[in-house]
Amino acid sequence: MKSIWVKSICTKSIWLGALLAASLLPAVAQDRYVPHTARGQAASAIVRQWSGHVHKVYGVAPMQWARAMRESFAQADLANLKKAAGMRTYEGMMGTLLGQRTSDALAIDGLARSQGTRAEVMAVGNPARDLVYTMVTPCRIVDTRNAGGRMGAGETRSFSSSGASFVAQGGADSDCAMPADASAVVLNAVAVTPDTDGYMTVYPYGFNRPNAASLNYHAGRVAANEIIAGQSLGQPQDFSVYTYAAADLVIDVVGYFMAPRTTALDCVQVRSDPVSIPRNIVPYIEFSTPNCPVGYSLTGGGCRAVDPQAARGLYFLSFGKSPASFTDSYQCHAQHVNDTGTEPSQAVAEGICCRVPGR
Repeated sequence: MKSIWVKSICTKSIWLGALLAASLLPAVAQDRYVPHTARGQAASAIVRQWSGHVHKVYGVAPMQWARAMRESFAQADLANLKKAAGMRTYEGMMGTLLGQRTSDALAIDGLARSQGTRAEVMAVGNPARDLVYTMVTPCRIVDTRNAGGRMGAGETRSFSSSGASFVAQGGADSDCAMPADASAVVLNAVAVTPDTDGYMTVYPYGFNRPNAASLNYHAGRVAANEIIAGQSLGQPQDFSVYTYAAADLVIDVVGYFMAPRTTALDCVQVRSDPVSIPRNIVPYIEFSTPNCPVGYSLTGGGCRAVDPQAARGLYFLSFGKSPASFTDSYQCHAQHVNDTGTEPSQAVAEGICCRVPGR
């Protein structure tokens, strides 16, 4: 099943790559190609609207940004993708694409308070809030001993935390079960035989290096540390590593944080046993469903006749959630009037109980 999913995502990515390239063609050439799917139309609209902005603000070529975004477009929830295409701020678009509860108004407010600083602008609709952690089997994504060569003193090198293969970075020939749009990754970073005492700093690609150490090391030894590294979404690379002294670098990924996926409610139905409603009896009959199962909450319900054909004159006077504070059931009040029949009718109360799946 996993191979089928991977093939589907790869097919989407290849198709989106061609679509995004077409989106960046001159207007005359674009007239020859019109995406026919909702996903293609939304992705194309985003690229046309924001590629120039990304080039101007972040210095990333439009085609390069389009290629970096194609996995996010392929895996994004379609409803989020469509909504993102209609946003009027870049920050609102990115937050919406990743399933964040953001808006253009929040983005504009953040821009006003940031006084134009890039770090604050990038934090608007920040996917670092309300994230879900997913653990993965430790998988190597960087090993400078296999590719790229030993890092020099004072060097900064940038890497990706997602992709079909990490061989080009000296890592595994697999995707390491990493998604394209993780907001942060959990890494086990190892400095191998540095030339002198020093440190390494891991930080999001494209940002200024913070005055902090992610890993401290001593000359000639091997030092490791587990860190949480923020990601630069929609950029050519995901994170950067600075080393004070020349050293080899090995990185294994062990998990990631990302916006929660939309999850359908888990619902069950509860129903009362059939209740006899005598004919032409003035007092109403009260009956209710059983309580919802533990962990579920009543979200709706109804009252109905067991046999509608034999229920002439049956009225439900009131219905709804039981007013008793200690119950979670649906209550009905029924009365049978204005009928010449003699046999009672039967009615049942039904309720819908739901919960959000998870622990």
